[in-house]
Amino acid sequence: QDRRLLTNYSQIGAPTSCKIGHPRGGVSLLFKPHLQPKLHYRYATSHYQVIGVRIRSIYVFAEYISPAAPAQIIRACLTQIQQVAKGTSLLIGDFNARHTNWDVKNNVRGRNLVKWAQKSGWGIHAPSSPTFHCATGSSVIDIIITKGLEMENPVIQETPWSLSLQHKTVAATVKASHSPGALASKTFVKDWYTETKRKEETEHEENAVIPIVD
Repeated sequence: QDRRLLTNYSQIGAPTSCKIGHPRGGVSLLFKPHLQPKLHYRYATSHYQVIGVRIRSIYVFAEYISPAAPAQIIRACLTQIQQVAKGTSLLIGDFNARHTNWDVKNNVRGRNLVKWAQKSGWGIHAPSSPTFHCATGSSVIDIIITKGLEMENPVIQETPWSLSLQHKTVAATVKASHSPGALASKTFVKDWYTETKRKEETEHEENAVIPIVD
């Protein structure tokens, strides 16, 4: 039933590349077909996956960073994003990044993300309540990062396509006065079981690297 809710969307995904024995994580972007997204960038390693599309003048990226990713990998990943994001951009993802700017503690991914955002001119937007829950605790690790866009504060939202009991759905609305026509006042809903999909039906080699830049 939950999958049927997505039949009216077009999907563009990145390859999976998680180690054997781990869930086959990956990232996918779902769009209404009339937006006509064009694949702009796709890259995957055992530490992170990213997919980027262009919708008219706006670049939209989805990214997953493993909690095992070392600091140098995180910096390399963010540098790549900065290089391929050629204009107004939106980056959504499970970064496994914690920082006291939006969570109750810091980790190495959060510190690197904040330093990069401040240096590169990106804004970080996060809900005020945890987006991830497990037996050992909760955290805010599903966030939205923007360049050249302003948006209302993200919120946790209950949706019929919330398939995960651990990751919550995060929703945010881009402010129309700061958004070119394609995405004006559009609400972005992110469910990191749906959009960071478990792709059991497709196997990919570990460390698969598929860069595509238009």
